[in-house]
Amino acid sequence: MTSYYNTIQNTDGLYTADNISGLESDYIVSLSYEPQTGFPDSQDGCLKYTVRAARRFSLPDANEDALFIQNREQAGFLYLDVTSWNLDTSRTYYVSCLMAEHDGSGAPVWETVEKTSTPENSRFITKDGRTYLALIGISTKSLKTVVYYIDNIAVSVADPDKSEFEKCDIMSGSSMASPMVTAAVAVLSAANPSLNAKSIRSLLMDCTRESETLENACVTGGVLDLSKAVVQASGLKLNKTLANVRYGKTLQLKATLTPANVTNAKVKWVSSNTKYASVSADGKVTVKKAGVGKQVKISAVTKDGTKLKKTCTVKILKALP
Repeated sequence: MTSYYNTIQNTDGLYTADNISGLESDYIVSLSYEPQTGFPDSQDGCLKYTVRAARRFSLPDANEDALFIQNREQAGFLYLDVTSWNLDTSRTYYVSCLMAEHDGSGAPVWETVEKTSTPENSRFITKDGRTYLALIGISTKSLKTVVYYIDNIAVSVADPDKSEFEKCDIMSGSSMASPMVTAAVAVLSAANPSLNAKSIRSLLMDCTRESETLENACVTGGVLDLSKAVVQASGLKLNKTLANVRYGKTLQLKATLTPANVTNAKVKWVSSNTKYASVSADGKVTVKKAGVGKQVKISAVTKDGTKLKKTCTVKILKALP
């Protein structure tokens, strides 16, 4: 039932009264993009929306029955240019977004804001041949700047039949998917008991199979697919941690990962000094004449993203006469 959904990647298409010719305001509003702040389930940033009263004397109380009075805003509004949509502005539309007041401390606390544009109380304005939709407005008498974050803007189709669907916001744990996600988290946690919550969340997000039909219907744009679930290594051991190897001989190192059902059990072998000793992809160490009397560290590093590392110190001895 949504005709438009935007997780905010820039300020394109978004305007304030300053940008719209013929529209007056008692508020100063500015917009900027915050790349590191967006709603947690989104992979991008959000809109930083600042507003303050433009005049030093008391502003009149806003008229709740009108957004504008004689081309003057009743609040500091954020507008979306919908000219290219060719909408019938005499019909009913629903607008929603996620919004958080920025108080300068801690992570933003996001909540849903919903507005309705009806034929009687339209949120549309037309200026210089362009049509704008007033998404949300802030009314304040304070001379201090108030800062908000906005993300996940959505606009419904015209006159949606609300009897055909149940209200559901784009919020963590707010839909029928919640029990399924909880179960998936339990499965991943049981398979990876050593991982913290952040790491489990990362594994969960990797268990998403993209779907074109869901691209704009949910935050991940796909469906949960536990066939993509992985078990990461929680431990790594070597068959030797110290070894003496004479020139002309070799040493076979073996890496063991735990648990036994690790999805990717491969390791990368690395020599601290290849002039003295080299190591093959399967852990076979070959010492060199130049290394006689020297020590070399041969390390195994997990390839599954956990970057676990164990090292064997190899002392290179002279060849037997």
